[in-house]
Amino acid sequence: MSEKPLLRLMVAPLTAGLLWLAFPGGGEFWPLLLCVLAPFLSCIVGERKGGQAFLTGFLTGFCHFLLSLYWLVTVLGHYGGLPLYLAVPALVLLAAYMGLFVAGFAWAARLFWRRWPPWAALWLIPALWVGLDWCRSFLLSGFPWMDLGYGLASVPWLLQSVDLWGHYGLTFLVVLFNTLLASFFVIRRKSRRQPDLWLKMTAPVLLLCCGVAGYSFWQWRQMETALQTGPRLRVGVVQGNIAQDQKWSPNLQAQTVQGYSDQSRELIARGHAALLVWPETALPFYPQGLFPHPLLQPVAELARQGKFCLLTGAPEQRPEAATDADQAGREVIRYYNSALLFDVQGQISSRYSKSHLVPFGEFVPLKTILPF
Repeated sequence: MSEKPLLRLMVAPLTAGLLWLAFPGGGEFWPLLLCVLAPFLSCIVGERKGGQAFLTGFLTGFCHFLLSLYWLVTVLGHYGGLPLYLAVPALVLLAAYMGLFVAGFAWAARLFWRRWPPWAALWLIPALWVGLDWCRSFLLSGFPWMDLGYGLASVPWLLQSVDLWGHYGLTFLVVLFNTLLASFFVIRRKSRRQPDLWLKMTAPVLLLCCGVAGYSFWQWRQMETALQTGPRLRVGVVQGNIAQDQKWSPNLQAQTVQGYSDQSRELIARGHAALLVWPETALPFYPQGLFPHPLLQPVAELARQGKFCLLTGAPEQRPEAATDADQAGREVIRYYNSALLFDVQGQISSRYSKSHLVPFGEFVPLKTILPF
């Protein structure tokens, strides 16, 4: 059955479509995550050759990432200045690269299913998926996008276990449940009389799922209780809605800062807030580089006069010692996407810089060989 090319071609778009329907930004119907991979897993473990499983995995991953990351064409074209004949191939190449991880998973998952007892493969397969997700997060600068654990972002009462095992734990749980469903189908085709095996496989999975769900729900109730009975902080949020193709224009820097400041004063006039929050990179300049930017003073003065703390995003440039061997002893300028906290005195009291930048959005990987 799984050797038929038609089935392989059907599984790839079917799985990609179901994942899109389950994920935020798509259909946002998260319960589909409980069964979305079952047809795909049933297909790959039934392949007679590893190459066939690899191809099925590649097609599935390629379709999934192509459908989920379509917006990169707009980012690269409208904001990056790439013509369509370069932006589309860039998306295709990225989807193909990320599809290779799914292909590698499919090849190894088939091998696990054939070399290990079903109850052991049940746990090894989701561990393999998570391991490859982790590798994808740092190889070639890292593309930690569209992990299955993110699909539960709209279900806060199920998210609370991430304080124990991160979003990779949720990914493991999703793949584990799907592997269990696929195992039932595969085992049933081979033998209808294996109740002991089914019980051995089902019981620990259900216990784990119930335990995680119970812990998450308990944590969520604790949080709700704390929100109702604990101390409160009045927070104001300002959204400038500055077009991306305008916010970095030098001629509009002062206008952008003035817009945020006017909205902040209007918000404070309605009632005092202890903290005001501006968006990521709301300040379209480097506040403190080699010399403080002239527009930094009005922002600091706004916080001081209003007697509130201001949390805002801003790019930063800092002189640091070079780490490359050929530049030893030299000082270089490093660039960061940061969050700055102004205190009530108008001083920057805290800062945090992103440790993992977004490829193509915040930096260009392999920029020495790319034509843009």
